[in-house]
Amino acid sequence: MKSSQFSGSSSRTGKTFRSSKNRRKHERKLLSLKEGNPFEDIALIDAIYNLVTKIFGYQNHIRDVCKSLLEISRTTKLELYNYCTNKF
Repeated sequence: MKSSQFSGSSSRTGKTFRSSKNRRKHERKLLSLKEGNPFEDIALIDAIYNLVTKIFGYQNHIRDVCKSLLEISRTTKLELYNYCTNKF
C-alpha cells in the first residue's frame, strides 16, 4: 500500500495545513477569557499586553494635556497675583 503524496503537512515546514477559517477559530479559542478555559492564562497575558500597549499609546497625549494644564494654572496664578498687587 502506497501512502498519499498529500498527507496534510508540508514536507518543507512540517506544519499542518489549516484553513484560514479554522485558524481564526483556533486563535479566538486561545484568546477566550471564559472561566475554566484551558488557555485562560494565555488570554489574560494577551489582554494585559493589549492594555499596556494602549496605555503607552496615550502617553504623549497625557503629557501634552498635563503641560497645558500647568501652563493654564501658571497663567491664572500670575493673573491673580497681578490683580492683587494692583488692587492694594
